[in-house]
Amino acid sequence: MCIYLGNDSRLTYNSQEHIFPASIGGREMLTKGMVSDQANNYFSKLEKNLVQLSLVGVPRSLKGIGSRGSSKPGDMNISIFKINDTYALGFVFDKRPILIPTLSINLPNINFRTNNDGNQNAFLNFLDQATNFSNKYVFIENEALNNEILFGCYKEKFFIAAKNKNIIVPEKIKKVLIHLKEKNTKPTNIKTGQSFPIVHQVATESEDNAKVYAKIALNVIAKLKGEEFLMDPQFKPIKEWILKDKEFSINWLPNNSPLENVFPQAHQCILSNISQGLCAYVSLFGISRTFIISKIMDPYFDESKGFFCDYKNKKEFTMEDYYMQLAKANNP
Repeated sequence: MCIYLGNDSRLTYNSQEHIFPASIGGREMLTKGMVSDQANNYFSKLEKNLVQLSLVGVPRSLKGIGSRGSSKPGDMNISIFKINDTYALGFVFDKRPILIPTLSINLPNINFRTNNDGNQNAFLNFLDQATNFSNKYVFIENEALNNEILFGCYKEKFFIAAKNKNIIVPEKIKKVLIHLKEKNTKPTNIKTGQSFPIVHQVATESEDNAKVYAKIALNVIAKLKGEEFLMDPQFKPIKEWILKDKEFSINWLPNNSPLENVFPQAHQCILSNISQGLCAYVSLFGISRTFIISKIMDPYFDESKGFFCDYKNKKEFTMEDYYMQLAKANNP
C-alpha cells in the first residue's frame, strides 16, 4: 500500500522513495513498497523545480551538489553571466562559474562563448547539438540584454535568454544556425573561459516548493513510526494538498531551530508536538519552512524527534543517533 496514494491495484512498486531528495544529497530510502512508482514520479517533478528554479538551487550549486548528490553537475539552474561587456549562459557549481556553449546573436554580430579549450572544436560540437533544436526551450528573461539574444545548450536542453519574449523568434535562431553550419561561417568572435563574471540568477518560490518540504516531513514520520501510522486519517488533508492541490491551511511558524547551528552542513527535519498540533521544521541548505502538519498530537512526539542528512559527508542519522554519539564522545 502506498503511504501517499493508498491501496490501488494499478499502482506499481519498482522504485524507492528517498527520505531527503537524492538531488540535494539524500541517500537513505524508505522501505520498498511504501511509496508507489506513480507517487515517486510525481515527486520527481516537484523536486526538479525545487533544485533548478527555487532558492534551494542557489546554495546547492555553490556547494557543488550535483545530480543525485554527486560531486559532478547534473541538471542545473542556468543563469545569465555578464563578462566585461558581453553576456553568456552558465551556472555556478562548487563556487566556480561554468559557461555552457552560448551563441550571442545581435545581428550582424554573432559571438560564441564556451568554457572549453579548443575553440573551433567546441563551436563545431555546439552546432552539431543545435541541429536538434526545435521550438522547445527554456526561456530566461533579462532586461539588460536589450536586442541581444542568447542561445545555449546544456544536457541536450536548449536555453534562450532575451529582454522579453516578444523579440524571440525561434525561426530566426534556426536560420542563424543553418547559415553557420551550411556556409561554414564562423561567428564574429569565439572566446573561452571567463574572469570574474557577474551572475544574473533568478529564483522563484512557489507552493510546489513547500510541498516538497511537507513530503520530506511525512517521509521522516514513515521512517520513524512506520507505514501504518502514516495511514492515519489525520494526515489525509496534507496528503491531498501535496498530491491534488486541495486547500490546506498551513500555519506558518517562526523559522528557527535550536539545532540550526549544530548541523550547518546538514538538511534537517524536526518533529514535535506544540499547542496547535504536530509541528514539522524542515531545513534544506539552511532555507527552512515550519508548519503544522496535523492537529492531532501523538505522545511519541512529546519529545522532539528528528532526521538529518549530512550531505557533505554523505551520512544520515536520527536525532537519537546524534545524542548517542555525543554521549559516547563525552564518556569514552
